[in-house]
Amino acid sequence: MDVELYVYDLSRGMARQYSMAIAGVQIDAIYHTAIVFGGVEYFFGQGVHRKVPGSTHHGRPMKVVRLGKTELPPEVIEEYLESLEAIYTPESYDLFLHNCNNFSQDLSVFLVGKSIPDEIRNLPETFLRTPIGQMLRSQLDQSMRQMTQAPDAVAGRSVVRPTAPVSNSVAPRPTTNGAQSHVKHGPGVFQNGLQQQSQSGRVHYPKSTSDLDKLLRQAENSCAAIFFTSATCPPCKMVYPAYDELAAEAGDKAVLIKVDVSQVYDIAMRYQVRATPTFMTFLKGKKDQEWSGADAARLRGNIRLLVQMAHPQHAHSRLRLPSLQQKIKTPIMYTKVPPMEKLLGKIGKPAEEQPVQELVGYIRSREKNGMTDTAISNLHNFSDWFTNKFSQLPAEIHFAIIDLVRIAATDTRAVTLQLFCNMFGSGVWQEALLSKSNEVRGMIERLASGCLLAQHNNARSLAAALIYNLAAHDHNERVDGRMDKLDVSSMGDLEAALVQAVIDEEESVETLHALLLALGLILYGGPTDSSTWELCMATELRESLKAKRKMAAFSKEPLLEELEELLAKGGSS
Repeated sequence: MDVELYVYDLSRGMARQYSMAIAGVQIDAIYHTAIVFGGVEYFFGQGVHRKVPGSTHHGRPMKVVRLGKTELPPEVIEEYLESLEAIYTPESYDLFLHNCNNFSQDLSVFLVGKSIPDEIRNLPETFLRTPIGQMLRSQLDQSMRQMTQAPDAVAGRSVVRPTAPVSNSVAPRPTTNGAQSHVKHGPGVFQNGLQQQSQSGRVHYPKSTSDLDKLLRQAENSCAAIFFTSATCPPCKMVYPAYDELAAEAGDKAVLIKVDVSQVYDIAMRYQVRATPTFMTFLKGKKDQEWSGADAARLRGNIRLLVQMAHPQHAHSRLRLPSLQQKIKTPIMYTKVPPMEKLLGKIGKPAEEQPVQELVGYIRSREKNGMTDTAISNLHNFSDWFTNKFSQLPAEIHFAIIDLVRIAATDTRAVTLQLFCNMFGSGVWQEALLSKSNEVRGMIERLASGCLLAQHNNARSLAAALIYNLAAHDHNERVDGRMDKLDVSSMGDLEAALVQAVIDEEESVETLHALLLALGLILYGGPTDSSTWELCMATELRESLKAKRKMAAFSKEPLLEELEELLAKGGSS
């Protein structure tokens, strides 16, 4: 596992420019460092933190130093990190004696037996040797804490393991027109953005050939392995632990099977197994390898290679795209609640129907008592009512109905977009949207396509947020090695409007960020022969992104550079 040192300059170049004049000594940077390995950035601020690399409040590193490789087991590393958490507490932080660089030094020596660069470790001593350093020590310590212990780094594990879901530090922020979202509302989550316990990470024991056939059919699109063993085979027992570990490690990416030839003789006869232990592997439904012998190292190597061949790493994962190389945990949502009596008055008689009353009661209780103390409404009832009745209701109350569910804004199109964004807070709606024949899904595609090219910035921003939610669902599937479910890249009008909106956007930094992130999630990890990629190439989108990077308003937008790299290098996979 590669270990890197991310080096940041807290002064953003000012130390290099003014240090000689002020302190009488040349200081190239005020260094903040973090150790990066296994897809996680570890650093010390408000305690020990875990973040997606490059996503912290410090921005992009000024340089990345390759420290080496570590062969230490993950559990050993985690145990050591836990011991550091007892030492590197928020209260123990001292800019000159106990800082982020001390933490990086300790972790680097533990992982690779190598120190971080001397100019970083010795910076406090260099500065304190100067008269101005001694004079300003306490003031600098207090002022620099605002950067090194910023709210972004509140103690907690934004990333627990490389495969764990992470916070949406790069997600576009909803436009609220100055209104504050209600604090009692809990956040919605993407169901496929949660860390899930794999139900397949175990060894299977078929009792008949039909049981075995069923297991092999489950692995037709991935891979499987059969371990032929016997109760009277001592060498077999030597590799039982390794095989069990491999099954847990593979999770649902492989089906690992164990067959006792003395108990299920017909399976042994089918495969003509005459000695134990014997192993057979299957890739995409076809036999791949066969070998015998109790060699745990060979077993581990062959099974891990099998899983890697069945689930090859996408070429995009080798690019440096920190904004796109993470799971999306929460959708963008809008939660302000209007006066209920006024809203129900607009709806009129349909507001008296039971599914609507149940939803109204739920909203009122939630606003009064908070999410935790409120029983959830029957969302299935309201979902059925909305699907069956909405098109039959008078057009003049459509947006009042939408306002009831979504809640709040003045632009009717924006209200509808906000409603659809909030649908992603419900697992019921997420599952319903998977069906391409779903009428609401068709409404979403048409509305988002139209609003992407709207004159008003608010409509464009909200449309981008909606597409972000759609794309994030498929993105999470790809991160877990599964096929797209929503298949956003096949929504022709929508993808064309999105690409054009990125090209045309010249007004709002936030809107451009949302548009770029939505497009990036659609492109990243997806097939490079999709119509979205073809549109990007045909419209010369990369050249448009280059031009936007030269515009003063957009010069600091990091996604422009990331999308440019993705388009330049990601289309050859």
